[in-house]
Amino acid sequence: MSANDTTNNVSHLCGFAADPSTEKAWKTFVYSVIGLGSLLGNSLVILIIFKIRGMRSTMNYFILNMAASDLLFTVFVIPRVVSDLHSAPSRWFVGGVLGSFLCKFDFFIQDVSTAVSILSLVAIAIDRFYGVVFPMKAGLMSSGTFRRRILAATWFVSALFHLPYFYAYKLNDDALCLYDWSPFLDHKKASSVYFLIMSITLFFFPAIILTIVYSIIIITLKRQKFPGNQSVKDKKRVAKRNRSVLRMVVAVVIVFICCWLPFNVSMYIALFQWGSHVPCYASSLFFWVVFIAYSNGCISPCLYFIFNENFRQGFGKVFYRGGIRGSLRSNLRSTRRRTDDISLSTFERVRQQSI
Repeated sequence: MSANDTTNNVSHLCGFAADPSTEKAWKTFVYSVIGLGSLLGNSLVILIIFKIRGMRSTMNYFILNMAASDLLFTVFVIPRVVSDLHSAPSRWFVGGVLGSFLCKFDFFIQDVSTAVSILSLVAIAIDRFYGVVFPMKAGLMSSGTFRRRILAATWFVSALFHLPYFYAYKLNDDALCLYDWSPFLDHKKASSVYFLIMSITLFFFPAIILTIVYSIIIITLKRQKFPGNQSVKDKKRVAKRNRSVLRMVVAVVIVFICCWLPFNVSMYIALFQWGSHVPCYASSLFFWVVFIAYSNGCISPCLYFIFNENFRQGFGKVFYRGGIRGSLRSNLRSTRRRTDDISLSTFERVRQQSI
């Protein structure tokens, strides 16, 4: 569910004028920064995983899944948010059948992408759980077929939960894209119940699962004892790798929850406490909670590069060794091969003439 309903009510009840030009400018700037950061960061993550075969692990496929969902979120959501800053809230510039479809599909993709991200985090947690707690069963999710099914399931389940958006979002008078459960349902009751179901199912319940699973993993790693026939060097290498991966995924989980928790809590307050009596500070409140939530797509790629050495090395391989320097080396090898071929053919001619 979008926060537009609440902010629109605030503007109407409190008699707010449109944002001053300065406020519009800095809001546009900050949204543009997180949009550009998300586009560049997630595109880079996808490129590295696709280009480098050694990066195609089970966990990285789910990271790629999250990066793809964050890209979709950025492409469909950030331009609409910036447009709302400079025009009437919920203003829609495409009319007709296409406009009606885009109105529904835009908000559908927005929340499907978020759901795919948290379901991917749950899948990563289960993969890490088996790898650490039940290492003999660690290959369960490494199967290509099984992994593809889980990846597809994150999108299918997310889409299934959000199918009601194609009814609830409506294009009114070819000009406004509004969230409205009428005429078949009472809008206030239906929107409250639907948000309650979605937030519990696709945010709070997965967050509890993630907390429990990673707590078990951390405790297991602290108690972990390696077989006596392993060398000290091997033990240190395995422990270092486990700690590095664990730090990264825990950081990603914590940031995701911290980014989206304020939004969910604010929506609960708006729906179940304020009701129709929305305070005038709600507009500013919802700008910041929405901004923090949307910034998650920009922050996550940074965490991959900060905590995971493989991503940093992958960046070097793709853009340094595989870029200008790689081209120079390739050209040098080609030149050497051509020179060797010329030298060999010249030697052959001389030898033939001497015979």
